Formats: sequence, structure tokens, C-alpha cells
Amino acid sequence: MSKAASTPDLLYFQLGGFGDRQDLELGENGEITITSGNAGISWFYPGEKKSTKHETPDAGKWAGFMACLEELEVWSWESQYFHTDMCDGIQWEVKLELGDKTLHSHGTNKTPEGFDEFKAAIKELLS
Repeated sequence: MSKAASTPDLLYFQLGGFGDRQDLELGENGEITITSGNAGISWFYPGEKKSTKHETPDAGKWAGFMACLEELEVWSWESQYFHTDMCDGIQWEVKLELGDKTLHSHGTNKTPEGFDEFKAAIKELLS
């Protein structure tokens, strides 16, 4: 099974904190792999300790997700967001490619406007 035309060419998302994280990666076959860390914290997807799950969103889920990306203007996010006056917090990274659009953004303890909505869109895509 190949990816639908409305799916990104690249989708990678990582979110976590000290000692734990979740990773999401889109495979060439359209399947999304979600990996949970040692603590099994549900950063953006319900997971168990050290687990790997797979989801294959349908065309409707992808259409909703892609519309949300446009609405949130993720393509204009800055490449880095940092708030360094904290000893602990979150780290995150997003890589997206769709045609000629490219985003590689990451941060520590600071996120762009719309980040929580982006996480909600990821959760909806995987539901």
C-alpha cells in the first residue's frame, strides 16, 4: 500500500522530557509508527512503557490533518524555540515535507503558537 497523495512526504514528531519521550514517524507505506519511552508517558498518544504501535490513517483523517497544518501556519514556524532558564522541561522536534514545503523545527521548554493544537491534530490523526 502506498501513501495517499494528500499525505506528507515526511512526517516526524518527537516530544518528551527528562528520561522519557514519544516518537512518531511516517513510513513509506503510509503507516505511522509511534514509539513510547521508558516511563510510558502519553505525551501525544496513549502508550505503555517501551511500546511501539502502528496506525494507518484513512484519507479523511489525512485531509483533516493537512487542513489543520495550513490553519496553524506550521510552515512558517521558526527553526528553533528555546527557554533556557529551566532545569527540566520538554524537548520537541517536528520534521515535515510536502511537495516544495519543508519544516524542521525544534525546541526546549518553548513552543510556537499553535503547538497544542498541532498535538491535538496529531492525536486526531491517530484516533
